[in-house]
Amino acid sequence: MSSLLFGSMVASSLTVVSLVVLLMAWMAVRGTLTLNSTFGIRTAATKSSPQAWDAAHRATAGASRGLGFTGLAIAAALVILGATQSLTVVVTAAVVGYLLVVVLLIRLVLLANRAAMRG
Repeated sequence: MSSLLFGSMVASSLTVVSLVVLLMAWMAVRGTLTLNSTFGIRTAATKSSPQAWDAAHRATAGASRGLGFTGLAIAAALVILGATQSLTVVVTAAVVGYLLVVVLLIRLVLLANRAAMRG
């Protein structure tokens, strides 16, 4: 597999995740992300009431935007690395980039959970 193909494939999946997180943040700020069964930060605390759901998503909107834009930057970097570097470099960058996104997602869930418990 070529470096560019691998980098582009990983960047595509990371772009989808990032855009979904950005959409969630945008909806939270606008007040259109209501408690539902499919989309949003879903923990027992955030699902406990419409007020907890709203508090959690509004409190994490800034962090969600940061995560979304970070993911998009990593995706762009993976495509650029794919065009200019070896497969080993691109795979390493992809692993590190995805680990960063996962850590930021965990942080986001913890922030949302805390905000939901406060109400």
